[in-house]
Amino acid sequence: MASLDEEAVKVVLSVLMVAGGNPEISAAAVGTLRWHSKIDFQLVFVDNGSTENMNEAIKPHIRAKDIFIRYNVGRSFAGANNHALSLAEGDYVMGLNNDTVAEGDWQTPLLTEGINYDLCGPTVRRLIICDELKTMLCHRPDGKMADADPSEVGSYVEGWCFFIRRDYWKAIGGFDETWWPMYCEDSDLSFKVKAAGGKIGKVPVPIRHLGGKDTERYLRNDYKDVFQKANAHKMYARWVKGASL
Repeated sequence: MASLDEEAVKVVLSVLMVAGGNPEISAAAVGTLRWHSKIDFQLVFVDNGSTENMNEAIKPHIRAKDIFIRYNVGRSFAGANNHALSLAEGDYVMGLNNDTVAEGDWQTPLLTEGINYDLCGPTVRRLIICDELKTMLCHRPDGKMADADPSEVGSYVEGWCFFIRRDYWKAIGGFDETWWPMYCEDSDLSFKVKAAGGKIGKVPVPIRHLGGKDTERYLRNDYKDVFQKANAHKMYARWVKGASL
């Protein structure tokens, strides 16, 4: 892997982070990114209608070119990310959940290997078609979500951490805000990239995903299940049956 130093890198990197709450976890996510950075980056942080004081927690980590947005009424995950993207200045953007912890140099793999793909991230999964239920389901051998090869049919980059060129994301329309309030916007984005002739990839990045630590504070598990199932049916309608949603 090529080395990375500040003088050699000519791109600007923006990190988009949408948080529904959890100021302590969010601050740790941003703080560990800063700690493990070799070059500076722009943060675009969205407080997505939380009832907690996110500004005070994030303020110590905000620098001059960073942007802090607060919505009084929460938007969809897709909509909040699209707004953040419209304000980002980076040539490349990394979308990152707030329930994450950077544990090493996360920039080098993205800015050396990641730039070879149109869309990439550390976790690639796969959706499979279930005609009986008219839905698309995550591939779960033995009941556990399985890693997938990016070349497999139905593969997608998980949205908790993704890396993409900013102008490319804009050109393909960003996240589709049909996916309300969250779930499946990442698989839909990956499918759009591949349908446009783009290439997705898996790039190891030393960032740990705590998994659901944000949504569990403000979204009941039975509601999550409803949203996931509803959007999985929409994925089937669009990508298997060709519906216009």
